[in-house]
Amino acid sequence: MERMFLVGEVEIYAIRDINLRIRKGEFVALMGPSGAGKSTTLNQLALLDRPTGGSLRILGKDVEKLTPKQQTAFRLNHLGFVFQNYNLLPQLTALENVLLPALMRGKNRRDAILEAKRLLEKFDMSNRLDNYPSQLSGGQQQKISIARALINKPSILFADEPTASLDSESSEVIMDLLRDLNKRDGQTIVLVSHESAHKKLVDRIIWVKDGVVVKKSYV
Repeated sequence: MERMFLVGEVEIYAIRDINLRIRKGEFVALMGPSGAGKSTTLNQLALLDRPTGGSLRILGKDVEKLTPKQQTAFRLNHLGFVFQNYNLLPQLTALENVLLPALMRGKNRRDAILEAKRLLEKFDMSNRLDNYPSQLSGGQQQKISIARALINKPSILFADEPTASLDSESSEVIMDLLRDLNKRDGQTIVLVSHESAHKKLVDRIIWVKDGVVVKKSYV
């Protein structure tokens, strides 16, 4: 898999010859220096961007053959996303932010609300249902974004440096939460991180440098 950008007439490769396989139930970290291509790789795997070369199969499906509309539906039904800056809608409450993907999928509103409340209670956020993002700490906002990512029960959860904007205490809470999701619920997780402390929490590390995989190691 590769991702090339044209700058004028110059071809610049953000990633090239990325060759990897992630197994169901794994907690995998993409690690490496800044600018190595970690987030670009994750964006291809999560269908947030399209590779310019190679092939990509997710859950046994050749997703490169899907139309943009079909890819959008595939993301909604099978993939969940957690971002560094939370990406919560500021005009919606915590509860509304979490249930939104379920409504987009066509789930009954009453059932979506019940599931959103269940997730928020699981993350010790049941007392924050009616708070807006501006009324929440960074750690609390990230819990909301994880709950939102999980409401459609994704097969794979992608997390792009989910603790980069958090203090050390909140970072530890979020990483423990992700590890618990993986160990207790069998959630497949692909994490982008540059934090050395995260190495001990994952099953496998895929090291990326200069747009290529340079090493794969089990923890």
